[in-house]
Amino acid sequence: MINHSVREGKKVKAKTIKYFGIAHTLEEQKGLRKIAKAELNKLSPKPKNKIPSLYSLTEKQRVIEGIHEIFGKEFDFLNLQENFTKV
Repeated sequence: MINHSVREGKKVKAKTIKYFGIAHTLEEQKGLRKIAKAELNKLSPKPKNKIPSLYSLTEKQRVIEGIHEIFGKEFDFLNLQENFTKV
């Protein structure tokens, strides 16, 4: 029998997920255990893809698009740099 604990309010209840039967002999018990382990492996969550560590990431390229890239040519064409000082 495979059970799952479920909390309902302040009580914890066992919910039966899979029932395999009753074993009368030692051989039947071993067989049921083998079946239960196989089913438990099927039900257990598979590991998700690992998220890479931020420390292992490297920067390959940086693209900066700002106001200069958009309006820079017009700014230079109109000679507005004479009217503004760099900070």
